[in-house]
Order: sequence, then C-alpha cells, then structure tokens
Amino acid sequence: TSSNVLEILDESEHYAIEEQPPLPQWVGKSIAELDIRRKHGLTIIAVMRGEKLNVPVSPDWVFAAGDVIVALNKK
Repeated sequence: TSSNVLEILDESEHYAIEEQPPLPQWVGKSIAELDIRRKHGLTIIAVMRGEKLNVPVSPDWVFAAGDVIVALNKK
C-alpha cells in the first residue's frame, strides 16, 4: 500500500472518504442487515463511537445514535 493513499483518494475523481452519522433508520441495525455496500455503495472503514475509533468494523456492528461512520464512497 502507498504511504500517501489518502492523498491519492483526495485527488480522485471517482472516490472520496467521508464522515457521516448513520441514517436514523440504520440505528439499532447491523451493517450486514442493512447490506450497506450493495444498497448504498459505501465501504465502511471505521466507526467512531464516543472517543473510540473502531477499526476494522465487522458486519455484525450495530449502529447507535451518535456514531460517526468513516466510509469510502463513489463520487
């Protein structure tokens, strides 16, 4: 992997890394249950819950209100 992969993604015309809260309808449901990658095109890299950054995030991760999702997204 490149040491400057974030710079490459930042300059990419096709992909972006974004932070966002889970949609309200996602709270209380798992990543697998929501089928986020297929339905929304998001690859979840990490989830911030409070002060803790959770990496990697397993498919059985259940979203809570206040979570912040770090995801790779197509532009």
